[in-house]
Amino acid sequence: MEIIQDFAKFSNIEVFHKENGGKYTALNFGLERTDTPFIGCLDADSFVDSQALKRIIAYFNDEDTMAVAPSIIVDKPKNILQGAQKAEYDMAIYNKKMLAFLGGIHVTPGPFSIFRKKVFEDLGPYKHAHNTEDQEIALRMQENHYKIEHCPNAYVYTAVPSSVGKLYRQRQRWIYGFIRNAIDYRKLLFKKKYGTIAFFTLPSGVISILAVIFLFIMLAYDFISFIIHKVTEIDLVGFYNAFLGSKFDLFFFDTKTIVFTSIILYISILTSVLLGRKMLEGKFRMSFDIFYFMIIYNVIAPLWILKAIFNAVVSKESSWALEKRVRVAK
Repeated sequence: MEIIQDFAKFSNIEVFHKENGGKYTALNFGLERTDTPFIGCLDADSFVDSQALKRIIAYFNDEDTMAVAPSIIVDKPKNILQGAQKAEYDMAIYNKKMLAFLGGIHVTPGPFSIFRKKVFEDLGPYKHAHNTEDQEIALRMQENHYKIEHCPNAYVYTAVPSSVGKLYRQRQRWIYGFIRNAIDYRKLLFKKKYGTIAFFTLPSGVISILAVIFLFIMLAYDFISFIIHKVTEIDLVGFYNAFLGSKFDLFFFDTKTIVFTSIILYISILTSVLLGRKMLEGKFRMSFDIFYFMIIYNVIAPLWILKAIFNAVVSKESSWALEKRVRVAK
């Protein structure tokens, strides 16, 4: 508060303070005190490129555009886990733009999504929305056929979790929020008048969650089966023959459906990351971060998904406040 007071001397800036009541209450507190035609907010862990606002506002030349989402970029990854998240965020740039083309964006990210104030005048303020208010407002807009765009070169740089524990808590909250918001807006599903959000975005989100769990279980099963088989083989023919005594033959290549499904999935992920980087950097760029992303997330993503599903079933809400306290304490 002491730092922000330095900005109060400018005539176009007003500084307010309120007691903590959750992020959505702070957003609504600001909405009540704003009379500009466009509204935006910025999360504390993010900062904005100097050209981002100009690039976003240009999209509002289309009078049908009611909100514009930026491209979120990981700021200076310092370890392998943050590098993996950078690959994920780069992939999201491409995916978000494709959803914008199809009219199927389901999240207007907290960091620097810009809205016409008309959205809140017509549809009401932010809601608690299971600590994912940026997703709920996008779904509410989709329900009312309000157009959401994406500006791929409006860059917002964000700090991301630096440890597995912090990432786990963040993603558990995100997935929990998606599940509960999808339940709240289940009336959109497979209704022709809601278009892409009804037939692609929400269904694919649900399928993705189930697919990750399924692949995790199948890979774990195959790994355990492999270990048991090798232990038996070593006992029968010895270590050398079990590992080094045989030659590779395509006859023994695993042709199970799960193998080909996994290959297609990983090729799709790789392609999306490279296309996102093409949009971001102007070139296709391979890096180890992509493989860190695919390996690390393959191991730990099912854990936070399973926990989020459990919390949703027992109605145990994920805590953004706890996540924040843990992050600050560490």
